[in-house]
Order: sequence, then C-alpha cells, then structure tokens
Amino acid sequence: QFPPALQRWLKKLFHGQQAGGDADPALQGATHKYLRHWVQQWVKTGELWQRNWELAPLPTADEIRSNLLPGSLSGAGGSAGFGGLAGKEVPRPKGGFGGGFGGGWGGGRW
Repeated sequence: QFPPALQRWLKKLFHGQQAGGDADPALQGATHKYLRHWVQQWVKTGELWQRNWELAPLPTADEIRSNLLPGSLSGAGGSAGFGGLAGKEVPRPKGGFGGGFGGGWGGGRW
C-alpha cells in the first residue's frame, strides 16, 4: 500500500495528462514506465514514505521522456525534498518490481 499522499500525487499526475480530452497514449505509456522506475528508486531509498507528496512537483512531459526526477528541469526538485537526486538520472536496476508494483498506475486502482 502506497502512502495516501502519494496516491493523490499519482491521481493528479494522470488527471493532468487527461485534462481537456487530449490524452496522449504515448506519453501515458512513458509515464507508466517512468513511475515504475522512480517508485522503485524511492522504495530503495525509503523516500517513498518520507517525502512530502503534497509539496512534491509533478514531472513535466520532458522529464518523463528523459527519465529525470520530477522538478529537475524547472529547478523545483530540490525545494520539494528530492534532495541529492535532483537533476540526475538514476540507473535502472536490473529485473522488475516484483511484489505487485506492476500495472495499474492511474487506472483506477488508486
């Protein structure tokens, strides 16, 4: 179970991408891949449960496409508590999530 504030953050991210009825399927697919990567990093570091998700910036489309930490292109990452990871791409770990972190991002399971 993810923290409720993270669940709201995820909903806000997907709602923003679908606003206006012009949802971009390619961006949504990239967002799923992006979130699987970053959530895994946040689980490893413990940030998933420590971060103030109410203040955390949402990633831009460019950050998603480049796999950059949310807020890193706008400079908001550091001020929202993304600390030493701001502006850096963390190498993707080998293997998958395991433990039920698969699909379902923004698909009503939140």
